[in-house]
Amino acid sequence: MSCHEVSNFNEHTTSTQIVPDGVSTKCKRPELSILIYNKPFNALLDSGASVSAISEEIFASIKRSIPEGQQLSILPVTGVTISTAVKGRSRRVTTQVLIPFSIFGHTTDCICLVVPHLATSIILGDDWLTQNKVCLDYSERLVRLTHWNLDVPFSKSLDSGINHMSALFTMSIYPQDCARSITEHCIASVDMISQQLQLSTNNNMINSLKGTPEDDLEPFDHITEHLSSILNISSNQLEQVVGLFHEYHHIFRTRPGLNMLFTCRFNVSEDIPFKIRPYPVPFARRPAVEKELARMLQWGVIERCSSPYSNPIICVGKADGSVRICLDARRVNKIILPMRDSSPPLDEILARFGGKAIFSSIDFTAGYWQVSLHRDVRKYTAFVYDGRTYQFCVVPFGLNISNTAFQQALESVLSNPVENYKEDGLGDLHIYVDDVLVSSTTFEDHIRRLRLLFKKIDVSGMSLKFSKCKFLRYKIKFLGHIITPSGMSMDPSKLSAIHDFPVPRHKKDLQSFIGFCNFYRKFTDHHASLIGPLIALLKKGVPWRFTEIDVAHFNSVKSAFTERFLAHPDFTSEFYLQTDASHLGLGVELFQVDTSKERQTIGFASRTLNSAEKNYSATELELLSIVFACEKFRVFILGYPVNVLTDHKALTFLFRCRLRNARLTRWTLVLQEFDLRIQYITGPSNVIDALSRNPVNRDLITNQSDSFGIFMVTPRKLLSEYQSRIESFHHILREQQMDPALRKVVDILSNQSLVLSAIAERYCMYRDILFYRRHPDSDRWLVCVPLHRIDELISKIHLHFGHVGPKKCIAAIREVCYFRSLSVNVRRVVKSCDTCQRAKFSTVRTEGEMQHVLANAPLQRVCVDLYGPLPSGWNHVKYIFVVLDCFSRFVRLFAIKRSTTVVVTNRMVTDYIEVHGTPKTVVSDHGVQFVSNVWRTRLTALGVSVTTTSVYHPQSNPAERVMRELGRFFRTYCHQSHTEWPRYVQYIEWVLNNTVHESTGFTPSEIFLKTERYSPIYEAVECPPRSSDDFMVKLTMAAEVQRTKAEERRIRHDRRGKATKFLIGEEVLIRAHRSSSAVDHQIKKFFMLYEGPYKIVEIKSNNAYVVADPVTDQVRGTFNIIFLRKYTRPTTNYQ
Repeated sequence: MSCHEVSNFNEHTTSTQIVPDGVSTKCKRPELSILIYNKPFNALLDSGASVSAISEEIFASIKRSIPEGQQLSILPVTGVTISTAVKGRSRRVTTQVLIPFSIFGHTTDCICLVVPHLATSIILGDDWLTQNKVCLDYSERLVRLTHWNLDVPFSKSLDSGINHMSALFTMSIYPQDCARSITEHCIASVDMISQQLQLSTNNNMINSLKGTPEDDLEPFDHITEHLSSILNISSNQLEQVVGLFHEYHHIFRTRPGLNMLFTCRFNVSEDIPFKIRPYPVPFARRPAVEKELARMLQWGVIERCSSPYSNPIICVGKADGSVRICLDARRVNKIILPMRDSSPPLDEILARFGGKAIFSSIDFTAGYWQVSLHRDVRKYTAFVYDGRTYQFCVVPFGLNISNTAFQQALESVLSNPVENYKEDGLGDLHIYVDDVLVSSTTFEDHIRRLRLLFKKIDVSGMSLKFSKCKFLRYKIKFLGHIITPSGMSMDPSKLSAIHDFPVPRHKKDLQSFIGFCNFYRKFTDHHASLIGPLIALLKKGVPWRFTEIDVAHFNSVKSAFTERFLAHPDFTSEFYLQTDASHLGLGVELFQVDTSKERQTIGFASRTLNSAEKNYSATELELLSIVFACEKFRVFILGYPVNVLTDHKALTFLFRCRLRNARLTRWTLVLQEFDLRIQYITGPSNVIDALSRNPVNRDLITNQSDSFGIFMVTPRKLLSEYQSRIESFHHILREQQMDPALRKVVDILSNQSLVLSAIAERYCMYRDILFYRRHPDSDRWLVCVPLHRIDELISKIHLHFGHVGPKKCIAAIREVCYFRSLSVNVRRVVKSCDTCQRAKFSTVRTEGEMQHVLANAPLQRVCVDLYGPLPSGWNHVKYIFVVLDCFSRFVRLFAIKRSTTVVVTNRMVTDYIEVHGTPKTVVSDHGVQFVSNVWRTRLTALGVSVTTTSVYHPQSNPAERVMRELGRFFRTYCHQSHTEWPRYVQYIEWVLNNTVHESTGFTPSEIFLKTERYSPIYEAVECPPRSSDDFMVKLTMAAEVQRTKAEERRIRHDRRGKATKFLIGEEVLIRAHRSSSAVDHQIKKFFMLYEGPYKIVEIKSNNAYVVADPVTDQVRGTFNIIFLRKYTRPTTNYQ
């Protein structure tokens, strides 16, 4: 029994057993019939599959049957490859989907990978079986659905073709694809662990070093200049400040300290051990991971243990090559009971700043790591690494109680009395979440409070991060407000999304803005009168014009939204984040709902996307908007439940996914510390859509991108040619006087008394250059090109625009130049371009007359070829040696292990010639086996004429038709098990030889073996006796049918166009056949298509030509006409 729940099934267990019609309980496959959008499907239950999967074909059919108004939740996935249970080779997976379905009336869902060519329709893997407490009882052949108290017998598979296969599939995650995507499993060496055990005298003890090593101290370089630049203080005061920092220099450390006054202990809802499979880590990153783990062991952040729990860990790369190791705490967070201390009301905190003049904000070094975990709860933070189990000794990042634990640790520090210090010094210390602010009225009070705070931190053992602290400020940002000695104001960024809303560019932008304002109209005064002039611009038939008056109305509407519009947060009510993303930017709103169900907005935010973010997928952009919102309003929502409203349904199951791409993984780590509940809303109800489509600085980004345009970047190799062509254009146009026809027009225009109206209407002189226009009323003047420089100009333009074709070249020249027969001349010059003839495909089909490969009797002409290599099958054979008689079409198929010359020659002589007779001619392609001396010598000795087809032209070998038939047969019979092909070779040979061939009207066996025609009907019915046909009559009829069929093929071929013919002495190019080379960094696609030119020296037949070098007369070879192209010598020397 394969169970996913600890339970016993005995004679007392009662459940409902469902037996579908026609299902035998003795079948071998555990399958369930499920309904997806009311369509039935069979789903295989596979406890060996780590994830669930659905075939790409079934997924496509489900998408087509989705009811109107519903949609599937789809997310991308990277770095995942399925290696078995797929048809053919391994398949890469790029999509995962949340599939809703029902089982016998019970509704559920499952996250499935969409797998191309999956061998079965749907696989419900271990993840779904565990979630729904499903047991597979193989002894009783029952699927026990304990969650719904149902027993379902194993059902027969509809996929009969894979009944003998295991549906278990293996998922591979490649390091190069998932270096930053899915969560990573750290690999450490035994040497590194031994080294850490030597460094610590007791690895169960948390290392809290009272004496701070010098390397851990933050440098105080240029501290005097830094302090004097932020606050105007006297030299005496500056000396006090510097002295204070040097006195407590040891608490400013890069290494986190440890709070000796507080230990974090939390409660869990259930104490049932779990183990989540660790994620892989790329080999290239493992040294950095080992180094980071060594540091964490040395600092006492982690320790060795034997915990029954196991969480995955995630390794996120940093810019300097190091890594940050985080705990993927999604599973343990489900069982940790929340610890929420209520914060004081925001108004009460802000009221304490009245009369304060100097402010300082405090930041701790890796604050969570400075809070010790109680030994009883450390086991829940354990993770497995290289077969060893470790657990956190301190509060890790990612726990849902991390922030509360840190707040309680701070309270223990501040409440701890210190000798010889007045305890009223911290009355103006403000703590909210993880923000700590010290405020004072005078400089002396501020120094005294900082000294007391530093002393308490020193006594507790914690440490500060000097680079992130802000000391002695007159103006500071705290809890969404700007605090100064003169008073307090709301952070302008809260309403910047509205006040900086860009000017509408068209009616759609204005509609979006008006819809947004109407939604919040109750927060403005005289809204209807303000928005009225803008609504008038949207009336049907009114053309779009946004004048300065309209801009003034637009700004007045934005100004109506004042600070009175925003509400203070109520920490006893739930928070709501409404987010949206577009191809332009992000828009978010933080709000709450009061007792009267009214929406109370706390703040807005929006921003544009950078160039990299514009390439993100829709899902990534929507998640980015949530990350942006959480970071923007972190001070309010951290530690409190937040409902995230999004119109992107795929995000609703994001946190349930085990597989995500790199960006989604990093962002979900960031969001772990927040208590988010993602809810789906429809697109039309998402009012924040207006902010995402019109973010702050939209026009700035748009104008910048528009000003870039597209610039031509000339490669350095072509730069000199480019500059020389520009100069040549100048010289060409300056030679108009050398053209007699143009000089005559110039003379007429220069002599006012001889100017003719017809000439003056069409020609003009401008800066000593003659121009022409095609119509008397046109203002588009074209420069006249002298006759003797036309070919050069065409050639230069052709080269300048990258060897474009004649149509584009004509368009480029016609726009600015004029000369007679422009199209004819351009086509003539471009046609003769040497580079184009070599590099471009021919648009004219080069094909000769159809030549018939006919024989007049059996064994007059025999064709041979090799088929393979094939998957190694019975007796380790991998090739098929094909021998075809061209007259009768009788074929022999020999399965061989190796395709060497000796093996092929022995088969031909021993198994064909000695059995069937000696052929007059044997035709083959240019395979190495058939051009070797062994093949030619042995066959020639038997009186056989050995010939070959044209180079690179297998079509002239009739045996190629047999090759195509072999492929059809093997696809028919061996598509499930490819290694079974040798068992079908003799059967295929029998079929080919005992079916009527179209080219003769007889079966090959009738003509070649002189046997009677076979039919399976003769085995069932006895026919009346009949006289047998004369064999010579059959030969005559077969020869006549061959000639008739060949003539029909020739007529059909000639209808497609006139055949091409070359004459002796004509120059041609030969189609090149180059191969790619990884060693030389060369690719086949970049080589010239043709090489040459060569000249025709002999005509073998109408379609085969012998070519030779035109200079040395060395023969290049014999080529079929389809590989030849007529060569035209360049008309100019400028190419």
